[in-house]
Amino acid sequence: MALLIFLKQPNQAIAVEGDNKLVEKTDLRKVFALKAQTLEGNTIFIATDNIAYIQEISKEKLIKRKKDFENKQRQQQQQQGNKILTPNFTIPPRRTQ
Repeated sequence: MALLIFLKQPNQAIAVEGDNKLVEKTDLRKVFALKAQTLEGNTIFIATDNIAYIQEISKEKLIKRKKDFENKQRQQQQQQGNKILTPNFTIPPRRTQ
């Protein structure tokens, strides 16, 4: 299992190894930081007052979500690359004297 820890600032989520037992055995109100291991194997500390909420998710669903998000980003970048932008200002007509 994996945990998605949603942060308040910046508004993002961090995927870590573990399950709800990791959170249940730690009283987050009394601890300054939560020590966890990312899926890549790095150890991180997350300030408990910066945690918005924690969601338990299976690794398969997490991998699927990540692939869907990356595909959606690629599609948005391709659509943005094909747009022709028009300026939102007007050029005054040429004055003749």
